Amino acid sequence: MTKNKLFIFSFFFWLTCVDAQTRESDRLLQQSFETVYSNPDEAVKIARHVIKSAQNAEQKAKAYLLSAEAHYVKGMYDQSLADAFEARNLSAEKKANKTYSESTFIIADILKFLQLNRESEKYLSEIPIQKEYFPLKKSWEIKSLITRAGTSFQKQQNDSAVVFLEEALFLAKKIDNPFLQLKIHEKLSANFLFLDEKSKYHRHNQEALALHGLTTRIENNSFNTAHQLITREKDKELANTEKQFANLLWGFLTTAGLCLLILVILKTRNRNKLKTYSTLLKYLNKEKKKSSESPKEPTAEVQRTKTILKESEDQILMGLQKFESSKRFISNDMSLGMLAAQLNTNTKYLSEVINRHKEKNFNSYINELRINYITEKIKTQPNYRNYKSKLSGGRMRVFFSQYIYNRIQVGCRCFAHYIC
Repeated sequence: MTKNKLFIFSFFFWLTCVDAQTRESDRLLQQSFETVYSNPDEAVKIARHVIKSAQNAEQKAKAYLLSAEAHYVKGMYDQSLADAFEARNLSAEKKANKTYSESTFIIADILKFLQLNRESEKYLSEIPIQKEYFPLKKSWEIKSLITRAGTSFQKQQNDSAVVFLEEALFLAKKIDNPFLQLKIHEKLSANFLFLDEKSKYHRHNQEALALHGLTTRIENNSFNTAHQLITREKDKELANTEKQFANLLWGFLTTAGLCLLILVILKTRNRNKLKTYSTLLKYLNKEKKKSSESPKEPTAEVQRTKTILKESEDQILMGLQKFESSKRFISNDMSLGMLAAQLNTNTKYLSEVINRHKEKNFNSYINELRINYITEKIKTQPNYRNYKSKLSGGRMRVFFSQYIYNRIQVGCRCFAHYIC
């Protein structure tokens, strides 16, 4: 019991520590996002720390986004691209969230800077709301100072222009952005050349030349990184497309194969049924033809002395005619006694009338009625080809093969009639 309590306490303590660590990481990320423009180096350090200790994919994606924004502010576009793609991939399941949109916007803006306009437009179109995301808003302060310096230069107010540019240079050095520094040094050298301050002109010109080489290397690295990352994404999309196509093709082939198999089974089954049905009809027609051509020998009952009155005989014949048209002979309970009761006569008279006028006994008479009934149904109604029929509230199956076997065995004109 003590061990169990200790385990439960340890488990809840661990959960508490994890939750506290998660909240602390979220707090650090929030603070770093707010100060990424003023202190991008510190933001990078915090981002790397959170990436290593992240408790879930969402927190890790935010950390990569922070790193991407910090490197964007510093002008390290190659590293910013790599981090932005990581943040985008980690948050791809929730494309409507802020992390996915901001990382995609950074990718689009850097691609536009690298003059990859088509790819930039592609990524920009994935953002649900088009807006200027942080950190681009933060760079407006430096850009505003550069713009004001340009206006003063056009008005030949070079001293004012130099003031604006030096303030902008201070901010650009603070965030260590070589691209902004290059642009500012070029404008400062132009202003000092106009003011005929050659020493300052040469100093800023040399700074601009040095920064030009650095920015060129960053641009080349960024272009190569962009090419690799875009190619990797396209390969991934192509692999997903091929996988989806393969799944669809496999499903289609499986369905087509099953349909073909079912079609073959049904066709084979129907062909066998039709063959059996054709053989049966031929046999029945042959037997019927033999019966009509061969003279029938009078039965013993026919040769007996007539013991029934003419009126009673006519009455029984009329009853038999109604019986044949009523289809009551289909019932499996039909017997000589039951039919005699229905015709208001006795079994002796009924048997004598059947023997004399139908030239067969009662069982043969009933069986022949059933045979003719079923044969007519098979000829006129295709649904009777499955050899099933509902009779007297039950289901009747006529086993034609057994019928043929019994006809050959006993040599009579009836077939085995089974009711199930």
